[in-house]
Amino acid sequence: MNIHANNLKAIRISKGLTQKQVASLMEKQCEDRISEWEQGKRMPSVQNLLKLCEIYKASLADIYK
Repeated sequence: MNIHANNLKAIRISKGLTQKQVASLMEKQCEDRISEWEQGKRMPSVQNLLKLCEIYKASLADIYK
């Protein structure tokens, strides 16, 4: 099962967050990593996936559509 990269972006946008805001909430240095996840260039680790679920108030099922 793969994360649908565009789904990560859609969820972030629906929550009214920028990549920079998400990066800050995840304590990342820059939003490049968030961008790579949303473009499907990289997969977030399980730890980062769980953190995204917390930030977006979404379940893994929401992310894995």
